[in-house]
Amino acid sequence: MPNIYITEQDALLKTQRQNLQVFHQQEQYLSIPIRHVSQIIIFGNINLPQDIIKILQLHHIPVLFLTQESPQKSQK
Repeated sequence: MPNIYITEQDALLKTQRQNLQVFHQQEQYLSIPIRHVSQIIIFGNINLPQDIIKILQLHHIPVLFLTQESPQKSQK
């Protein structure tokens, strides 16, 4: 299962029909079934909506936030 790397500032994550979608500047860059995602790695200042966090927790998908200060990993 692939890791998903989010590197574009102001990227937006959404879900639709059990797919995780990544958008940037209103253009879809990725759509992948949630069950195929093993981990999400976020670089910089990218906001995760509460509904996405809940879905990721439900599927036990860890999220790693990397900033200039230090890496922070979300808890399941």
